[in-house]
Amino acid sequence: SVIAEETSAEPSPPSPTDKQEPVVVNKILMIDTENVTHDDYEQTPELKAITAELVKTIRDIVAL
Repeated sequence: SVIAEETSAEPSPPSPTDKQEPVVVNKILMIDTENVTHDDYEQTPELKAITAELVKTIRDIVAL
């Protein structure tokens, strides 16, 4: 469940009886993972060239 609190533009003065206590939120995210295996492939000169161009393009983008 989500709780939304409306805030106003004017801060309200804290009353003397209010104590600012830290809010502790415990959230646990549980997930299932699955390892995916790739199909076998042959390392050809064309594949090597495409891989090299891809790496070069990514390096150029990072350098911007």
